[in-house]
Amino acid sequence: MNPKAYFRMGCFLGFLGFVGLFIEWACPPVYGQDRGRLASMVHQFKDDPRGPWAAIRWFCPDGTVLPASSRCSSPGGIQHAVPKTTVQRLAEEEGLYWGQILAGTPVNDFLDADRYFSRLKQYQMERYLQRVDDGWILRKARYYRGAIQFEDESAWGVDFLQNVLADNRLVETQFFLLRQAVRDIPHFVDDNRWQLIRSQSQTIAEAFPDFMPLRIKLHGQPEPDDAARLKAFLADRKTLDPQLRSDIQALTRALEEAYGSDGSERLRALARRLPKNIPSRKRLSDILEQQNLSVGESDVNRLADRWTHLADLLTHIRRDIRQMPTPTHRLALMDLSLAVEEVLFLETTPWRPATVGELLRKIAIVARGCAGAGYLEMWEWRQVAPLFAGIETESGVDLNALAAIADMSRRIVEWGAAMTRAHYRATVERYETFEPQARGFVDDRIRASLLLPLGEAVSQLQGVIAAFGTSASYMMDLSDTGRMRGLNPGYALGTLRVLDRVDVHTMFSENSIYVMPHAPPDLKPVAGIATVSEGNLVSHVQLLSRNLGIPNAILSEADLNSLRAYSGQTVFYAVSPGGTVIMKPAESMT
Repeated sequence: MNPKAYFRMGCFLGFLGFVGLFIEWACPPVYGQDRGRLASMVHQFKDDPRGPWAAIRWFCPDGTVLPASSRCSSPGGIQHAVPKTTVQRLAEEEGLYWGQILAGTPVNDFLDADRYFSRLKQYQMERYLQRVDDGWILRKARYYRGAIQFEDESAWGVDFLQNVLADNRLVETQFFLLRQAVRDIPHFVDDNRWQLIRSQSQTIAEAFPDFMPLRIKLHGQPEPDDAARLKAFLADRKTLDPQLRSDIQALTRALEEAYGSDGSERLRALARRLPKNIPSRKRLSDILEQQNLSVGESDVNRLADRWTHLADLLTHIRRDIRQMPTPTHRLALMDLSLAVEEVLFLETTPWRPATVGELLRKIAIVARGCAGAGYLEMWEWRQVAPLFAGIETESGVDLNALAAIADMSRRIVEWGAAMTRAHYRATVERYETFEPQARGFVDDRIRASLLLPLGEAVSQLQGVIAAFGTSASYMMDLSDTGRMRGLNPGYALGTLRVLDRVDVHTMFSENSIYVMPHAPPDLKPVAGIATVSEGNLVSHVQLLSRNLGIPNAILSEADLNSLRAYSGQTVFYAVSPGGTVIMKPAESMT
């Protein structure tokens, strides 16, 4: 890339930074309720068999609301829980929506576009908390019979998603958010499979009442972990009737098939929901006609061809979606996009390129996939795509070109992470005041995306450049700094702490600079970081460092051992944007 191109790219990146700052200014977090009171409410709901809900009611087509024991006078009524008075007050006065039930919710109220889609994002946050914290405020309420009807939630989800996807402006300006919503909102179309699962679970519960809590869970909030719950249920009951054991095993297999079907089969099933003349369906058919190789096969080029086509398909889907004739087809195409990303994620994550050429090809493929999946805007991808053009065919690349590719690839990872943070920052900051586990939401989203294999590949490329380049790093009086490289720029003054091991009991200080084998999963803000492992750009420590401007570098185990002699000293520590690392005693600074 010539100097003018670098200048233009610098202007472009500066503009992106301005956009990010504007989003943060335009979407400020709103706080009101005392954080202690909210945290107390969360704990109370976790121990409450009804959680945030007060009772079960029937909601009839004519607008009447009846007790659970009654029935609507005409068909079309839905049954679900109603929130406690305190929960209703939170929604009305604070804009906090806990224990949301989708069925019956007006589409525009849930979308909440006037408040930057806050209610939709809170639903996604709550789904995350339920997954990582054993149900969160629904810990016991998951088994509150009749609180949530999965069929009604799914039917509402289909209607909601088709409504928002019918809006061309929303699809154009909020592609990333809508795609994430499709990922989180239930909208199963394979009703026969789920009808079978529900009927099987009901039959088992009628024959064996101890199974009722699991039956209620499967009817109201099925999820992939339910198969493991059923296996644990069987393991705890060695003397269960053989027929019941066989029935539960069959139900377990049905759940595993529902959530763990073969990637190619899932893609074929989704393609059948699209008109035959849609270009994306034809492209997918061409990909699936090719031999479905596994990552362990020796013909890496054929595998890479498959992944290239899948990444291309993601970008084509993103372009095709507005051309779909109906919202039903748009939803089918969005489902296909998510499935393609999952297949690409599962197949490229274990790929360990053996040469620099393969590594560059992996970066080009996954970066293109990230653009198609919405982690970059398409105009952003058009700006950087020329740098990757020809990578797959070039026989050699000089070190300067490699450095340019590595720098731009690192920026793509950062843009993708910033896209996620920009959308959910206000929601995370609001929830973490009363629920600390909310801090992991953005990291979880990023590491479950194509940004994970891309970050790994870019980190590997940076290591290659460091190995062949001349290091300008200086760390105390270490003689060999060739394997040391900066990962996140920044500078700090603090006490050097060299740790041989890290566990849950390790105490960290925000005024210290830590050199350690690896960072703990819940590392709190510190002055500086250097680790032997975890070089992936989207690991927890990297995301934390980038968010807070903490200098961060990777070094060798020998470097860690050499630095042990300086532990306890006050040092100056800096990492440059180019990866140069400097550490020296504070007393030697001018």
